[in-house]
Amino acid sequence: MSSPKDSQEWTQVSRKSRKNKSKSTKFNQDSSSSHSHINANPVVPNTENLYSPAELEASYRRHRERWESEPSCTKVRDIISNKASGLKRINRAVNFGVGTFDPKGASDPRASFVQLAAFDIIVEELEKITGKKIETYIQDPMFSASDKTFLGNLGHAVVEEPAGNDLVTPTTFFFGVHLYKGVYKEAFAKHLPALFIGTGWDAWESMMTSDGLDEIQEIQKTYERSEFPEEKHDTVFSTTTIYWKATDEAKEEEEIKEGGKSKGKVKEESDSAENKEKDEDELSKKLESTTISE
Repeated sequence: MSSPKDSQEWTQVSRKSRKNKSKSTKFNQDSSSSHSHINANPVVPNTENLYSPAELEASYRRHRERWESEPSCTKVRDIISNKASGLKRINRAVNFGVGTFDPKGASDPRASFVQLAAFDIIVEELEKITGKKIETYIQDPMFSASDKTFLGNLGHAVVEEPAGNDLVTPTTFFFGVHLYKGVYKEAFAKHLPALFIGTGWDAWESMMTSDGLDEIQEIQKTYERSEFPEEKHDTVFSTTTIYWKATDEAKEEEEIKEGGKSKGKVKEESDSAENKEKDEDELSKKLESTTISE
């Protein structure tokens, strides 16, 4: 998970069981803009007894296959391919704070693998929409040497903090789940992305920690959105929202579709009225014929 630029070090907090705590409590612990120094130790990338890049990739493939079999993955694909299908100008994808994939790292790497799988799958769906290859960049200060090689083998470019901030443009897909407030603020300082997946405005507002998040508030007001689908009892994507900017082209296409439906309906009604009129004429003639013959 990424931290604000002004943080001097990463800290690992010893936590008690959270079985009876809500998702919002977990969000507050994971996304606080300040570090807790109670029972905390400096957290730095692991450099000893690292898993090889090949071992990390094997783990990634297993986690990805498992997540692809879940209903939530299918729902995510549908949201991107249908609701956000107007995002034809996206040419870059930036991933912040996915975390280390090393099992000896600061936390369980399952969330990192699943979030990376989701990022990759969404990029694949976007490439179907754009018809072009999308450049992908990933930034996290916790990456070990093995992490970087593993990601490079998958085709991602690893960038050092804070270089990723300059990669965010109006045609960027920005993926950052459970990041600190400062990370979002710095990433969106120059431009708002076309597609943003991360902690939604409602989550910040419910925790009364939305101060200083004008950019996300602007996204909340002006973008279309959908909650990120998640499996029951799984917090990998808790409090996560999918935001996409509806382009003028997408709006026009939608209006054309709606207009086509309306025209079709009008034509059907017109045909129906015409047929009804013909039927009435035929019935009238039959009645006249019957009356005359009598």
